[in-house]
Amino acid sequence: MAFNTFLWLSTLLAALSSAAPPLFESELIQLTDSLCETVSPSLRSLFLPQSSLQPDLSFLRRCKVYPGDPAWPRAEVWAALDYLADGRLLKPLPQARVCYNGPDYNATKCAELTAVWGRSYTHLPDPIEMMSPVPQGMTCLPPNVFDSGNCTQGGFPVYVINATTPKHVQLGVNFARNTGIRLVVRNTGHDFLGKSGGAGALSIWTHHFKEKTYIPHYEDQEIGWSGPAFKVGSGVQAFEMYKFAHEYNATVVGGEGEVWIHDHSLESF
Repeated sequence: MAFNTFLWLSTLLAALSSAAPPLFESELIQLTDSLCETVSPSLRSLFLPQSSLQPDLSFLRRCKVYPGDPAWPRAEVWAALDYLADGRLLKPLPQARVCYNGPDYNATKCAELTAVWGRSYTHLPDPIEMMSPVPQGMTCLPPNVFDSGNCTQGGFPVYVINATTPKHVQLGVNFARNTGIRLVVRNTGHDFLGKSGGAGALSIWTHHFKEKTYIPHYEDQEIGWSGPAFKVGSGVQAFEMYKFAHEYNATVVGGEGEVWIHDHSLESF
């Protein structure tokens, strides 16, 4: 978590600098008014930035809009978001649902999942799983870890945008603001305070911002640096960055954490 946050902030600082490195190819893909005009006029305003002519009144809402509320977006609205986001809107379910009675119950898959549940790599590629189940509500874990009686979405988001370009992020932010739904941002789920999840939320999943480049000489007087540098996407993980830096005989500093997993041993990530 700390490493990826550092990378994101580093990229942001570089972008704000007068000596900013070239944009990644994906960074050129931005949300435009003409794109929003491809959906129904009645829905178009849900995806546009707040107009300077229309004051933002979202602060008047006492609560976020949740599933089941009258203001919860209709299916056709979510379909429009999926269309504008290049078909990258997901509606994921908890992994451990295969352990509970229901249409997805599968004893074999449950046993396989349970055997690796305590390993962080089991959850890293999943769009909603969180490294700490407590903030999620512990509503769907393998029964031998914690038997919740059944499997519900709990604190997991309802929808996820699998973002790979700024356009996808812009769409998610605009849509959440204009509809009043809850918005969260998740990379690999390493926020042990639960901020990478949220019940009834739309999540922007940044895990696949994987672009990276080596800059032999980068100079920025504002931050007082002159020398080699890396520019990387927020989804690049420490092990990926270490390998990339090694190719250039360079060194980067990443974060490390240890967590108690379900067999009461320590695991590093």
